Amino acid sequence: MDQVLDVARALWAALDTPVSNDLLLKAGVGDWQSLARANVSPANYTNATDYFKDAVAVSFLRKNEDLPPTSNLHLEAVSNFYRLEARNHLTNYALARHLDMAPLALEDLPLDSFLKRARHWANSILREIPHDLVPRFGKGSTFVDRGEEISIPHKMSHEPVGTAGTVSFMQYLYDSAWGRALVCDKPYNSALLQERGNRFTSVPKDATKNRGICIEPPVNLAFQLDVGQAIRARLKRHAGLDLRTLQDVHRNKAREGSVDGTCATLDLSDASDTISLNLVKLILPEVWFDLLCSLRSPFTEVEGKWVRLEKFSSMGNGYTFELETLIFLSLACACAEQGGIDPSYLVRQGSISVYGDDIIVPVWMADSLCSLLSYVGLTVNPKKSFIEGLFKESCGGDYFDGADVRPYFLKENPKNAQGWFIVANSIRKVQQKFALCGSDVDLSSVRALCLNFVPSSLRHIRGPESLGDAVIHDSRPTWTVKIDRRDESCSSRQILTLCGVPKARLHMSSFSPEIQLAACLYGLPWGLVTRRNDPMEYSCVWFPLLEN
Repeated sequence: MDQVLDVARALWAALDTPVSNDLLLKAGVGDWQSLARANVSPANYTNATDYFKDAVAVSFLRKNEDLPPTSNLHLEAVSNFYRLEARNHLTNYALARHLDMAPLALEDLPLDSFLKRARHWANSILREIPHDLVPRFGKGSTFVDRGEEISIPHKMSHEPVGTAGTVSFMQYLYDSAWGRALVCDKPYNSALLQERGNRFTSVPKDATKNRGICIEPPVNLAFQLDVGQAIRARLKRHAGLDLRTLQDVHRNKAREGSVDGTCATLDLSDASDTISLNLVKLILPEVWFDLLCSLRSPFTEVEGKWVRLEKFSSMGNGYTFELETLIFLSLACACAEQGGIDPSYLVRQGSISVYGDDIIVPVWMADSLCSLLSYVGLTVNPKKSFIEGLFKESCGGDYFDGADVRPYFLKENPKNAQGWFIVANSIRKVQQKFALCGSDVDLSSVRALCLNFVPSSLRHIRGPESLGDAVIHDSRPTWTVKIDRRDESCSSRQILTLCGVPKARLHMSSFSPEIQLAACLYGLPWGLVTRRNDPMEYSCVWFPLLEN
């Protein structure tokens, strides 16, 4: 931590603003809480340079997981889980009358009209449910796969565990390579073991807060991921939203909006944790609601206690991201249609776009959408939503009057040479952004300090940005390049890089032949199996240099 604090002090000194100087003082007295909670608002600035200086200052350590904690962040996340569930209970109660056949009160009619329009748009996007499902595997833990053993072969080797709702999906499992391997490998232990739901845990969001997530049973997750892919396909086919490339689209729209002021960028607080059961039931077609409901976890185990969920799904569920994209897009389309504009036209031209809980809409309908979101139990985050002004933010892109002012967040302390490569390269990128803003801020001494922590034998590994953090980004004369004298073509040039690969300690042959075959059919290469926390092995590697 001492090395990181030295870099932070050098950075704050180089920025030399009242905000950065105040951070220097707080670091000097060990006021970690103030360092972690420091923030600035773009509304208080009139130009990109001044805002960017202070944003870089307060953001450098704000998400650092290695700062001394100021409280028990996990217990606070547990408390937040119960707070949001109490709120979801009220939302479900309020929305229940829109599900009843009884006539609505006069004050409920406007909201009912919005919800019916949103349901129409959701139906036009989703259409028919998938005809069959194929179980998929995620990268992380499941309810029973934890610790180091979370590779695909490990997950295939365990007995299938899922909620009662997944019983009707087991034939799809047995028809897959995974299911066939299970039946051959464990013929007496391949029946579904039922669990009540998922398990709550938390992961760091920044230095002051943990984000609650839920670990799903493996059978639920396997089919949730496939349903999520089906929703993605329909969003692309029927709404033109390609979630694989939409982040870049959002960043470009945010940059344009910071100049012409035509779009608003909205962000929701605790978005997935406040999508209530009845909201999904009101918006989704009945067959889709039944499908998703069968695969969701109806209960969550929190600190050893089972809690019936008022939310529909949480982060950790394999289709939550796609579902929230669909719901927020449908609500935005309902607002546009209520305003007399064809939503499909606005979606096609990108004026309405949704990526998870990152929402872009025309300024003229932003207030209406914010009100609708509030009515259905969701909260627009005022600190990260921008309707008017020169600043816009979406999908990790921050823009002030067209200038890229996204600061650098040092999320964890460097643990090796490549970690310092990353910090040095990030400082260089911040320096380039200052230059584009017309600022004379000089961070060269900060970058030099980062490189001092790289072993001297590796400081010559320099190259272009296109190689990522396998090299220290620098000008061409500093690159270590060699040419194969037997071939004078450009393709013979190679550049020195620092590459790390997991030092896998387990071979595929450790698993049964049936599991080996199934894993290969799922695309896993034959050979060593990488487990979580396998140590990284770094070495200098000559890589083809493709740049002229």
